[in-house]
Amino acid sequence: MAGVVQPVEIDICRKRGDTEPVVITVKDASGTVIDVSGWSFRLAVDPEPDPTGSANNLFLLVGSFVTDGTDGQVTFDPSPAEMDQTPDTYFYDIERIDGAGKVRTIAEGKFIIEQDVTK
Repeated sequence: MAGVVQPVEIDICRKRGDTEPVVITVKDASGTVIDVSGWSFRLAVDPEPDPTGSANNLFLLVGSFVTDGTDGQVTFDPSPAEMDQTPDTYFYDIERIDGAGKVRTIAEGKFIIEQDVTK
């Protein structure tokens, strides 16, 4: 369908146990940063690419703003327990919820957790 905007596909790769935040910058189709003030965001990770529900989600992170949202940046901070997963390829999506409560998936892809050496 012409004119339909699909979620951006981006793979995220982390070592098991790494808790560095996932930071995204929300931009429109032309690449211009969007003011996301007043919106909320969530990132869900699941073992399946097309789950039928949320029962098997490994975790769900709520986004926070790096500054005040005017720069389009959103941070997701996983805990050590959330990142203590069996190394594998999982799947994620990020949804934004606007001020009217409308939900839109803005990003999706693989969430790869690799084995670390340091325990």
